Amino acid sequence: MDIDRRHGWVFIPDVSVTLRERLAGRFFKENKPVDVLPNFAIEVLSPDDRPGRVTRKIAHYMQSGVRLLWFIDPEEQEVTAWRPGETPESVSAPGTITANPVLPDLSVELTDLFSVIKGKRQGS
Repeated sequence: MDIDRRHGWVFIPDVSVTLRERLAGRFFKENKPVDVLPNFAIEVLSPDDRPGRVTRKIAHYMQSGVRLLWFIDPEEQEVTAWRPGETPESVSAPGTITANPVLPDLSVELTDLFSVIKGKRQGS
């Protein structure tokens, strides 16, 4: 979970990865969100997402110290990777996207990713 205290926003990504070093010294309560920025956040766009809110999320994640953000667009079958200080990288199916620099050994085949997302949306 990430809180922008200046604006009172709370962002909880659809998927997040927080590496051990970022969690050092934190105490956890069962079934409670952890108030720590993830190293890697993944957001899946839904048809009702508004461009202004998406833009605010991207800016907030990049300014807050998230090292990698993926915005997944199931309709366009495209993933855009955002890394602070770099030009966003957009990859469409059937391409492959990597999780550098957070998880350098992870790459995802987008055809596989979108078939899983499609199955989940259809209730499979």
